[in-house]
Amino acid sequence: MLEIGLGLNQQKGKFDKLVEPDPDDPTKQGETVVSYDPPLEQTISDKIEFSVRLDYTDDYKDPRKGIRNIFYYDVQNASKDSEPSFDVVTNDLQIYIPVLEKSTIVFDLQMSDAIVKKKGETDYDKLLLAYQDPNLAKTQQQINTNGTATFLGGGDRLRAYPQGRFQGAHMLYFATEFRWNFSESGGGQFDSLFFQDLVDDMQIAFFYENGSISEEKSDLGKISKSSFGTGFRLVNASGNLYRADVASGDEGTNFTLIIQYPWTYRL
Repeated sequence: MLEIGLGLNQQKGKFDKLVEPDPDDPTKQGETVVSYDPPLEQTISDKIEFSVRLDYTDDYKDPRKGIRNIFYYDVQNASKDSEPSFDVVTNDLQIYIPVLEKSTIVFDLQMSDAIVKKKGETDYDKLLLAYQDPNLAKTQQQINTNGTATFLGGGDRLRAYPQGRFQGAHMLYFATEFRWNFSESGGGQFDSLFFQDLVDDMQIAFFYENGSISEEKSDLGKISKSSFGTGFRLVNASGNLYRADVASGDEGTNFTLIIQYPWTYRL
């Protein structure tokens, strides 16, 4: 199957304060680093997204064997002169290998690179005046100079870490996941407080992930982060998949409850 997509992604935000993580628990908020009055306006995303998906698997919703390759090309536009313009090229390769009666092992490899067309504001003193925080000013200087590739962290990549935890101009990510389908053939009715549906399959998943972010492509892999864990999935006849994952990493444990398999969203 060949699938072509075209979309528009626009996200803007206003920030009242910058809060550092709790040193004893990174999943909680700590002290306020700086407050903004008036609020700091920031363009999170203003891009055109183009994708091409080649799918040679046995099932679009819940594949057990085959290969899937997805190519993404994003055009990030500057909303003002101080912001950068850059393109992001991402390649996602997924390989499905059947095991046991109806289970599968999945391998996923993703590479993403930012290609800068116009740099944003790179003067550190001006950025420090705008953001009032040295770390945030340095981070924005790198974004304005090198752009930002697909991030790591969240429900899709490195699930032990918060959404967008690691960002940089270049990204390399690898994951493997064993999906054990343990439900009987034919499924059955699933009733809960939130929804009713017919269940095609129930799964227990075990996964391991490793990813690296760098400003220079030659530095990819020199510093990496890993994540591992387990999850439960309901594959429903309506076409939805309900996923609950618990993942651990060197910053603690993170819980994800989401509709869809990993490696699907790229916000």
